[in-house]
Amino acid sequence: MALKYLLPALGWALMILLAISLPPNNIPKTGLFNIPHFDKLVHFALFAVWGLLLSAGFSKQKKGSLFKQHPAMMAITAGIIYAILTELFQHFFLSGRQGSFFDVLADLFGTVFGAFVLQWIMRKPSKFFI
Repeated sequence: MALKYLLPALGWALMILLAISLPPNNIPKTGLFNIPHFDKLVHFALFAVWGLLLSAGFSKQKKGSLFKQHPAMMAITAGIIYAILTELFQHFFLSGRQGSFFDVLADLFGTVFGAFVLQWIMRKPSKFFI
């Protein structure tokens, strides 16, 4: 696997980890942050970008590899795993933070959206789930 194509996705994953590690008292309580469930939109957006970057990186892998053949499904699978792991990390290791099933869902929907957007951009919809 050529990791150089996955570097943007790995960097974004690190940024997600840093963002979810922020203490809750560092997050403003005004403006957009005061909208109910705004955090779900943030989760969706972060993981949509990650899904797009992962799918792009997987699509550039060696010809014949599973990652190259099914980049969207590989990105979605990685998204599910990372979403669950980040929520478990918040729940068990971060003081003042808690994991949420609904955050995992927002992460998953974001990853699917990002992977789908890339497939749409590349105009290869037949390879999306096959």
